[in-house]
Amino acid sequence: MLPQTFQLPAAAVLVLSGAVACFAGYRLFRLVLAIYGFILGAMLASSLMGITNTSGMIIAGFVGGVVGALLFTFAYYVAIGILGASMAVFLVHVFWDYSRHAEPPAVPIIVASIGGATASGSRKACDVTQF
Repeated sequence: MLPQTFQLPAAAVLVLSGAVACFAGYRLFRLVLAIYGFILGAMLASSLMGITNTSGMIIAGFVGGVVGALLFTFAYYVAIGILGASMAVFLVHVFWDYSRHAEPPAVPIIVASIGGATASGSRKACDVTQF
């Protein structure tokens, strides 16, 4: 947990980044995710240090914040890949059931999930601002 002196500034940063996400929308969404990840990582890492160890708490908070920001940013891309894979598998199931009235075998499902994850990870597929 963050020390009590840092809780109010952390709350203010979270409220401001929430307002940025609300009004700036998708363009700054990854930045907001990184801010949330930094604060969550700093809170978790600083909770491992003793209250009296100020320098250790600051170092742990910074390192935990950087790791949290990287994890949240990476999780964004993983979620896009999972979404693309699941949509591709859904389409294979729908078309396979419509044409053959049976469950599709494992190989088309695996190929579709890899293709869907790859296609969703491309820059053009993820860029909502182009529409």
